[in-house]
Amino acid sequence: MENNWTSPTNALEIRSDPAGDGRFHAPRGDRLHNGLDLLCTPKQPILCPIACHFVRISNPYASDNRWHGVLLQIGHTEIFLWYLRPYYFRTWEELAEGEVLGMAQDISLKYGGGMLPHIHIGVKESGTWIDPMERLIA
Repeated sequence: MENNWTSPTNALEIRSDPAGDGRFHAPRGDRLHNGLDLLCTPKQPILCPIACHFVRISNPYASDNRWHGVLLQIGHTEIFLWYLRPYYFRTWEELAEGEVLGMAQDISLKYGGGMLPHIHIGVKESGTWIDPMERLIA
């Protein structure tokens, strides 16, 4: 598996604010953060990190449908990108690395001014969460 994925935000600045730390496995109460929070600007274009397939829309909150994301797949690797308003793709459509997936949402509106706008990227390899930073380049 290629280890040089495009950053969805074209940068690698990780969220750290009064609401928490966006690093992989940062504490989240009684659990660990299974992803990486990359700072972004609301309405910023969000990029596909690697040539892959669109699987489906993946919303981060079952009880709050204002927030959106996508599930992408390449081989046995699943890529979850949350807090973006995705463009329309067909199931199993091939996507190119760097292709615009959609526009960043402003997740700070859900949690208040203490949380900075960011994109969440979670990566599972063969069912196990891994640190996305091991794959990303700016």
